[in-house]
Amino acid sequence: MLSISVRLCLVLGLLITSHMALGQCVPPVSEGPWKSIDTWRVIDGDTLHFEANQRLRLAMVNAPEIGRNGRPNEPFALAAKQAVNDFMATSKALYWQVGLDERQQPARDHYGRWLGQVYNAQGDWLAATLVAKGLAFTTSFAPNPAPECLWQLEAQAKQAGEGIWSSKLGLSQAAADMQPPKGGFMLLNGEVTKISNSQYYWYLELDGDVVVRLNKRRWTDAGGTEPMAWLNRQIQARGWLHWRKLSASQQQRNFKRGMIKINHPHMLALLN
Repeated sequence: MLSISVRLCLVLGLLITSHMALGQCVPPVSEGPWKSIDTWRVIDGDTLHFEANQRLRLAMVNAPEIGRNGRPNEPFALAAKQAVNDFMATSKALYWQVGLDERQQPARDHYGRWLGQVYNAQGDWLAATLVAKGLAFTTSFAPNPAPECLWQLEAQAKQAGEGIWSSKLGLSQAAADMQPPKGGFMLLNGEVTKISNSQYYWYLELDGDVVVRLNKRRWTDAGGTEPMAWLNRQIQARGWLHWRKLSASQQQRNFKRGMIKINHPHMLALLN
């Protein structure tokens, strides 16, 4: 019987050869730990629970949210969850791999979930499957950005009007229209009305009550250029909009309440 390490090497080879032949998306190579999946439960379109209460958040994608605490489902949230269920149920064998963070340690998100990927023995990559069907956005965060082919799959799904790209989720929201409690993952566009910086961040203030924060080190390490010339230009950011409770001092200095944090150039585009 083949060891898990040998089986995983065969899966990696199948992923590369089959997807290149089909003109599809090859996952990035990672040195993070691999495990086989014996039991699983799908929470939503980008979160799974495995044996021993192991929780995995798919990296490089964001699926529509299933409504909780009285909130409605986002468009195609249930379709994304069903797509993950279908992928898992129809696969001959399943494996998951955790990515590595900047310290070369297995990566977790701020909820304590592992950040990684799911593959099957047929050579399919779950994240790419979701993006191709228009059931997830592509995302890039240092130090593990999404490969170019995943962004290309998103562009194809968008052009074809698949899934989220046929709904309001796929439309860019105007920063000037944003007010709490509207938040979560979104595409957001606006004019840069002020640019400031601190030791670690650049702040792009948009029209309305929103600021985009760029992590200087990670942004430049990923090839991003300094944004100081972007004043009065239109940008589109993708990420999670959250609302801050400002101190009296921050209010007096006209800080923006809404913030999107970005650390990779893939997540921001100049529109003019």
